[in-house]
Amino acid sequence: MEKWASNYIPPSDATQLEKDFTNAIHNATDSSIPLTNVTLHAHKNSWFYNDRIRELKHRMNMFRKALHRSHSPTILESFRTLRRLVKMEISEIKAKAWLSWCETITAHTSLKEMWTNLRLASGAKRSMPAPHPHPHSEANRLALSFATRCSSTQLPASVSRKLQQLKPIRQQVIQIAIDSPAQSDTPFTLTELEKATKTSKDTTPGKAGAAMVTDTTSIAHRLSNGASILQAELYAIKLALTYALTTEHTIIHILTDSLSAVYAQKTHHLDNSLSQDHTTRVSTSLSQLKRTLRKTTFEVLHIEHRAWVHAGSPSALWYKLVTDYNPPFATATSRQSAAIFHRLRMGYRCNWEIDLRTPKACQHCDTVTNEPLLHYILDCTHIRHLRSPTYISSDRRDHSENLRLAANCLREMFETPDALTTFTANPPPR
Repeated sequence: MEKWASNYIPPSDATQLEKDFTNAIHNATDSSIPLTNVTLHAHKNSWFYNDRIRELKHRMNMFRKALHRSHSPTILESFRTLRRLVKMEISEIKAKAWLSWCETITAHTSLKEMWTNLRLASGAKRSMPAPHPHPHSEANRLALSFATRCSSTQLPASVSRKLQQLKPIRQQVIQIAIDSPAQSDTPFTLTELEKATKTSKDTTPGKAGAAMVTDTTSIAHRLSNGASILQAELYAIKLALTYALTTEHTIIHILTDSLSAVYAQKTHHLDNSLSQDHTTRVSTSLSQLKRTLRKTTFEVLHIEHRAWVHAGSPSALWYKLVTDYNPPFATATSRQSAAIFHRLRMGYRCNWEIDLRTPKACQHCDTVTNEPLLHYILDCTHIRHLRSPTYISSDRRDHSENLRLAANCLREMFETPDALTTFTANPPPR
């Protein structure tokens, strides 16, 4: 635009001046912004189609239109000659494109690339042209332009000075907010955390009842053990239907908040026990059977584990003292923390402790010890803040007593609020 303005002589006509200025803007835009074909439809023979073929096709169309306007023998002969020459030249261009592509096939050419080009040449797949001739450079240019325009250096000088003046105050306010204790920051145990994060309710409590209530009547039945909540809801609807048959009302409204019971009635796959008259005994649900099976399995394993404890197994005694057969922790714990907790609950010994049977330095406090796990729980300085003062001692001789002492100490550590963070940051030896 500057070059055009320096050499341009303004005319006296305002209309001509406007046209010249508009053309100058268009020319400047065309030179700075490359023209692209925004269409996503590629030519079916794009693997060899080029500008030369486009020009030949254009000339063929011109001769065809002239032949339609005047059926002259001379034009017809010229059109036939041109068509023959165009076909020959297109065949040569196609052959050169095929040979050029074959020359690119080397030992490093992947099968995917080769089959893609073969499908493209056969017409089974069309190549989609890019919206821009140089997409990577254009994307980098736009990203740089956006970052430059959004930079704080583009702000006015008065705004920049004001931001610099407010920066220390903002940092001070943020630091005060970080140092201030929150009202909700209170210690809690892992059991309380598990209860707070448990969102699902037990749908198979094993004991359930059903009731139907109207303005003047209420009917309640105690169902047999093993009934699920869904079965109780369905039985309550059955009570309402049975009561409706004894009334003289022509319009009956049954209100229930169990959407699953409504869906179960629509599917017509109800338990046969619900269709029995004047009975409150229902068949045990599948979920209740699974729950009973899990409970029975746990009781059997519990009995077997107590037998190992009475037999004098150190690992079984450790697990009993540390866990007291309670669930480990909340299910929302990360995989790394869960692995650390399981290792402590199980009392895993280090591999070098089993193979070498030689003293080794602690990975946290560099204290040489023969019992790395017991030292980690009772004496390591990195987790001292989790340890109760009653477990601190400088004389530890009886190994069996140390085992019970460490197990009881670890069980109390699990109840501290920051046990999860501490054990994750300072993992036990392995």
